[in-house]
Amino acid sequence: MGTERKYNHVGNIHGGYHNPRREVNFVSLLAIGEVELPEMFLKLYDMHKQGSPLPDPLVKGCSGFLEKELEAKGIGPNLGLGFAILSEDSLNVALWDIGKPIVLRNQLYGFENQNLATAQKLSIDDAGAFCAWELGIVNFERNAWLKYLGSGRMQEDKKAYLDSVIEGLL
Repeated sequence: MGTERKYNHVGNIHGGYHNPRREVNFVSLLAIGEVELPEMFLKLYDMHKQGSPLPDPLVKGCSGFLEKELEAKGIGPNLGLGFAILSEDSLNVALWDIGKPIVLRNQLYGFENQNLATAQKLSIDDAGAFCAWELGIVNFERNAWLKYLGSGRMQEDKKAYLDSVIEGLL
């Protein structure tokens, strides 16, 4: 039996599936929590299908949504550093773990009609942790984080991590 026959029955994606390329824009650095002493700093990314940017109300509503989730204990600050990826139907919030700083903890929210008011917390067991396009951002963030971990981890190193962002085609 040839190798081809062994995998002939797996990886077959239905013919109607289309996967347009994505692009990413850095939106802003969000300080979430108390104004004087935020609990989290998240790099907010807008990830969208090439040529179809997300609407401003969706992007601008992200900070308020995250504030409410922090207050409701829907997300925890962990180390307080990380990033969030906003797309047309989901928000993926990724924070570096406080106990194991090499571990990325993420919480996924799904919503409909590009409206965060309909957002529901999703189980990563059901929805998956990241899509293939998000992994381009995750890989960039991984490299920036490893650079931070290998630094003296002083204030200027934290700032360098938070200033390091990805933009463009994924």
